[in-house]
Amino acid sequence: MLRTTKIPFIQSHASLSVLILTLTGIATITIIPFTPLNSILNLAALPSIYFAWLALIVVCYMLLATLMKNIYKISLVVNYKNHKLKARY
Repeated sequence: MLRTTKIPFIQSHASLSVLILTLTGIATITIIPFTPLNSILNLAALPSIYFAWLALIVVCYMLLATLMKNIYKISLVVNYKNHKLKARY
């Protein structure tokens, strides 16, 4: 998200192996509370509304991070141009 100027998931993405490993880990950890392991590990299944809120928060974070990255990038260009103008005189 933050280390590249490219748009995440459109212009830039992780390798297939990293993507598969990440999604497998998320799916496994999410499913465990719905299995008999929940009583052994003392886990409780989260309500479905949690996942809706989680998705919304992640999307908002991605949008906000991209917006702030673009604002920062624009401010660097403006500051560079102002510096170049001042250096001439």
